[in-house]
Order: sequence, then structure tokens, then C-alpha cells
Amino acid sequence: MNKKMSFGAEIVQMLLPHRRPFLMVDRILDFKSGKKPSLRAQRHLSINEPVFAGHFPGLALYPGAMTLEGLAQSAHLLMTLHHLQNHFSESSAFTGELMDALHNIEMGYRFHPGYDAQQAKDFLAAFEEASMLRFAVVGAVKAKFLKPVFAGEVLEYSVHLQRELDHLIHFETEAEVNGTLVAKASLSASQIHSEMPAYWRKDL
Repeated sequence: MNKKMSFGAEIVQMLLPHRRPFLMVDRILDFKSGKKPSLRAQRHLSINEPVFAGHFPGLALYPGAMTLEGLAQSAHLLMTLHHLQNHFSESSAFTGELMDALHNIEMGYRFHPGYDAQQAKDFLAAFEEASMLRFAVVGAVKAKFLKPVFAGEVLEYSVHLQRELDHLIHFETEAEVNGTLVAKASLSASQIHSEMPAYWRKDL
């Protein structure tokens, strides 16, 4: 099942533990489920980012290490959505579609008249009870930085799950600016079971 739906910063922060100034994803552009799920996300690079004050004065060059971190966080988002989708398909705690439920939550943040408060309440209760996965990138293999990235540009991340072996997961990832490949990396991650902290609003 494939769902194409864009989610903004509030949903990103529901699904990731990272926060500013180390949150490297602004928006989820697309998520495709299946045996080898994939995700696209993006990051707008403002000149107001603290990193540009020192990297470098007079040349607003985005560090390659932060591009790599954005790819890792996108992989984290991919696996969190993948896990949630599998969890809800096997559980009766919430019977709706995950993507539709997240879209409804985002409508609440946007004060959209179509927002369903009861659906949001039911979903957030099930979401809170779900045993979530946490991920830590344990290695970057064949990481290549192909083109410099500057303030004012938009990074687009593409991550694809290639294989899982016990608690180890391997991803192939790419970063682009205006359709031009600027970096790519093979990432390995380890998954850890833990409870999801209450980062989301319960009073939507």
C-alpha cells in the first residue's frame, strides 16, 4: 500500500525525538510502505541557521556532516512510520489508516475545519500506548559528498530500506538540491525498543 501525503514540522516532531537546533528535517514529502519501504523528506536551509555563523564567515556552506545527519533522521522517520503501520495493522487499539490519522492531526494544528477531534483523541491514545522503536546510526559506508550545499537551498532526502537482520537495518540514501545529487550514503542502524515520550499535544 502506497500513501503519498505531505506532513509538516508538527508531525515530524511527533515521530522524531530530535529538536532544534539538531532537527534536520522540516517536512515529510512521501512515504511508501511494503517490504522495502521508502521515504522522501526535505530541509530548508535558512541563512539564520546558527551553523552558518561559523561555517564559514562570508561563505554560507552547509556542513556535510549535517547533510548526513538529515539522511539518518529521514531513515529514522521511515522506520518509525513503518513500525507504526505494522503495529496498527496487528492491533485493535486503532482501526483507522495511519496516514489518514496523521493528516487529521495536522489539520488540527492548521485549524482546518475538517479536523476530527474524536479521531485524533482515539489515535493519540493508541499512539501513546504503542511500543516504539528508537534508532541509532552505527555506521556510514561509502558516504560521498558530490556538490557543496549553501544557505537558501532546499535539501531533499530520499531513503530506502534495503534489508533487516535481527536488530540491524541497512539503508541506501541520497540528498539532492533542485534535482542534482549532492550526497549519498549507505547507512546502518541499530533499533532499540522504548516507550515514545509525550512530545505531542494531547489537547488537540
